[in-house]
Amino acid sequence: EVAISGVQVEKRGVLLVILFDKPEDYLKKAMKTLTVKPETTTVTFDAVPKGTYSVSVVHDVNENGQLDRNWLGIPKEPFGFSKKSMGLFGPPSFKDTSFDVADEDKKVD
Repeated sequence: EVAISGVQVEKRGVLLVILFDKPEDYLKKAMKTLTVKPETTTVTFDAVPKGTYSVSVVHDVNENGQLDRNWLGIPKEPFGFSKKSMGLFGPPSFKDTSFDVADEDKKVD
């Protein structure tokens, strides 16, 4: 279960809740993606085996299925990462956002 907070619910669009399971696929190839309404406060990924994971959330305001960026590569839409990690110049690393799932009832912020 992933707890989602800090969403600007007054903005339209959807939330893309993205689960990554490998450092080499981080921010490139999702293991699973859920699309939910901005008012959603928790989501559950079903059938996730034990392992190390990372989650990112994108508030896809224009519903084009991706995080929009300006010409400098800076995100134009709100986003966040598991463990409330933030990168200094770019996204945080898989290591900084990752968490272990050892049982079926893991909860993550």
